[in-house]
Amino acid sequence: MIGDPKQAIYAFRGADIFTYMQARQQVLAHYNLDTNWRSTEPMVEAVNVCFEQSGSPFIYEDAIPFHPVKASSRAGEKQLLNNDNPVPAMTLWLDDNGGEPTKSGRYLDVMTAATAEEIKHLLTAADKNQCVIRKKEKTAPVQPGNIAVLVRTGHQGKMVRDALSKQGIASIYLSNNDSVFTCQEAIDMQRILHACLTPTSERALKAALASGLLHQNAVQLDALNVEEEKWEAAVKEFTDYQKIWLSQGVLPMLRTLMSQRGVSEQLLACEFGERRLTDLLHLGQLLSSASQTMESPHALIRWLGEQIENPDSNADDQQLHLESERNLVKIVTIHKSKGLEYNIVFLPFICSCREADSPLYHDESNGTAVLDLTYSDDSLVQADKERLAEDLRLLYVALTRSVHRCYMGIAPFRAGGGKSTKTELHLTAIGYLLNKGDVIAADLRGAVETLASASPYIEISDLPEVTTTQYQPPKTVSPELNARTFNGHITKNWWVTSYSALSRHSHGGSGKQIKAPSSPDASMESAGLDTEDQNEPDGVMPEEEFNLFQFPRGARPGTFMHTLFEQLDMESARSGDISDYVKEQLAKEGYEEHWAPALEQMLMHCLTAPLDGKSMQLINIPDSARCVEMEFYLPITELNDQALNRLIKQHDKLSGRAGMLEFSQVRGMLKGFIDLTFEYQGRWYVLDYKSNWLGEQTSDYSRDSMEHMMIDHRYDLQYQLYSLALHRLLKQRVPDYDFQQHFGGVIYLFLRGVQSNNTLSNTERHGIYDHRPSQELIEQLDALFAGNKESGSC
Repeated sequence: MIGDPKQAIYAFRGADIFTYMQARQQVLAHYNLDTNWRSTEPMVEAVNVCFEQSGSPFIYEDAIPFHPVKASSRAGEKQLLNNDNPVPAMTLWLDDNGGEPTKSGRYLDVMTAATAEEIKHLLTAADKNQCVIRKKEKTAPVQPGNIAVLVRTGHQGKMVRDALSKQGIASIYLSNNDSVFTCQEAIDMQRILHACLTPTSERALKAALASGLLHQNAVQLDALNVEEEKWEAAVKEFTDYQKIWLSQGVLPMLRTLMSQRGVSEQLLACEFGERRLTDLLHLGQLLSSASQTMESPHALIRWLGEQIENPDSNADDQQLHLESERNLVKIVTIHKSKGLEYNIVFLPFICSCREADSPLYHDESNGTAVLDLTYSDDSLVQADKERLAEDLRLLYVALTRSVHRCYMGIAPFRAGGGKSTKTELHLTAIGYLLNKGDVIAADLRGAVETLASASPYIEISDLPEVTTTQYQPPKTVSPELNARTFNGHITKNWWVTSYSALSRHSHGGSGKQIKAPSSPDASMESAGLDTEDQNEPDGVMPEEEFNLFQFPRGARPGTFMHTLFEQLDMESARSGDISDYVKEQLAKEGYEEHWAPALEQMLMHCLTAPLDGKSMQLINIPDSARCVEMEFYLPITELNDQALNRLIKQHDKLSGRAGMLEFSQVRGMLKGFIDLTFEYQGRWYVLDYKSNWLGEQTSDYSRDSMEHMMIDHRYDLQYQLYSLALHRLLKQRVPDYDFQQHFGGVIYLFLRGVQSNNTLSNTERHGIYDHRPSQELIEQLDALFAGNKESGSC
């Protein structure tokens, strides 16, 4: 014997398995090669033996040769054991049907039931610690997630899943590429949306209540026809959903409906409830996303109807989401299983096939694709040959997914009808390997026994007897829970405070104590609102004039005036077109439209007034240089009222005229919102809107009057804290930050007194209070908040 030993071995591959194995051993011995090169890993060896049954297991030997695989040296470290004994790597379920061909329907039913029964046996044994996976010296019971059932079609996958569900075993189908709009939940969702949009429509509401998602039985539905109270309650319920939809959006509405109706709980109590709930939530997400581009709720419902009529299974956002990440039995198509690995694999339908019905094939001489429009027999034979080669490759993929054990359902399969005694098993991949492509007649058992006898790791087994007993997972005993006794100590000297909290017990210039909210959390300042809104008496001046001085006073009107500035579109203001905006805001808050001219005038006065007495106007500040309602948190290492009083009275004349701040020692964070922060000519400013009523004419809003109001309400402390927040932000964000160069100061606009032609001297300008805290004050205040106890000392 000369030449390449591999070629010498391959020369015998057309012979039967015993002749081939004997020849190979002789060749290896002749060349003094290792005759024990065969894999000792059972699953690898069983697969090798299966494909060595044929001389050309992949048909196109030159293009795709088969080489036996040698297992990893560490493969033997893991084993599947049953009652401490290794199990066969490959189990061939043989159902020879008494020598008669097995039709497709019977084959699918029988193998489906056998698969579910065997999985039940495996899990039951695992629960008793009898079926385990051993790795080195450690063992672990087989889990549902260790098991996979490989199928070719979605129909086969559904059959397996239904059978497992009847056995009480949860599973998950990993190959479903359907669009979520093809599920029943999409149709139910459409009915529910119709009812929410038109709750008084009897037809729409009853259709929604009868949908599967809302779980109403016949008695409950009939009650709507005979009990008026229940019908009215249903109309009111869906009217409330309509209001939520129109004000908050479709997703908040759906979540409210699901909560009130207990949709999630009822779905999860049903068969495949996780799948249905996942689809429902998926639909809600898609509806929420689509609503962003829809003009109205009616358009959204039309969009949903279009998706249901024409679903797109290729769209990534429509493909079904996995319903669970739990440890479940996996059902997956062979195509999708490529590259994956499972400890136990079932191939229950490996004998089913579908012959090629299109004369499309490739010319073997040059690889050119050929479509024979004459549908000649030769072309169909060639096309089916390519189909069989593909099935063989898929069979190899399927068998090599298994780590420890693989089950295959073998039967004399026949797809068509009639009374022929011939099977079509030889047209399948496994039939080709069993009998080298020849028709397998009555002696199917003999062919299977020939394969099994070639390896000790392959066994023939009858189908498991199907019982009606469901799988009973082991009951887990929950431990008795007892609350632990806390013996530690909680330090309660750290909290989030605010300007309102610090000034709550302070005194104005008159010595009168300022009233502020009862707690920092409830303070208007914590919500970004001004405390003067609370301290102003509610009501309207008795005169029937609709100017700004007569506009209502109090917390609500003050908040409204702030909102006008916060939500204003500056482009509209620059064009002078704010009339519709003001009227719309008045209508939202329930104010009469006759206030519109006064409020429009107030907005334009404040936007066009020269804040610095020269050319600084809010209307000319670009959006890129503005930050509305800037929120901040200032860390406080330790702060007490005495140190703060000393510091601000020393460095701020306004604070020097005010009373004393009184608060307990503070540690934690100081939270606040700045109405407007903006940049002008390289400097940054803090601006705050004040709706305080100082009098009935513009002259009442002089600087002297504003200073008295600032002192009485301790706005001096407010702008000092705001300045500190801006100072810290600029130090972080502005390269080479310098206080004198970059910090502009603070501006308070008393809205009722601002005039746009305010070009008078600083002492005579009305409604505009500006101030620039000293650098010493802000830097020492910064140090004081950081815990420097020397700051603030005289």
